Amino acid sequence: METGQEVRAVRLDHNTVDLRGQRVDAALALVEQHIDALVVRGESFGFVLHGHGTGALNTAVRRWLPQARTVRRWRPANAEEGGDAFTVIELG
Repeated sequence: METGQEVRAVRLDHNTVDLRGQRVDAALALVEQHIDALVVRGESFGFVLHGHGTGALNTAVRRWLPQARTVRRWRPANAEEGGDAFTVIELG
């Protein structure tokens, strides 16, 4: 995870992708599509809802994000943003 100044982001339907119930490969494809859509719309932030579950989606998403070219930073969501069931991504 890249650290630094924590960004404030507002979670809305259009900037959140819900991965719950997906298998890892399909989930990562959805995250990639979501990021592409965010970039096209000119969004600065996005959210990934992976839930808690077994932690497989959480781990896979957070291992994959550093290789995404348009992701500047990512972090677990804070309590006000939905907690650790979400990952916040900053685009740039």
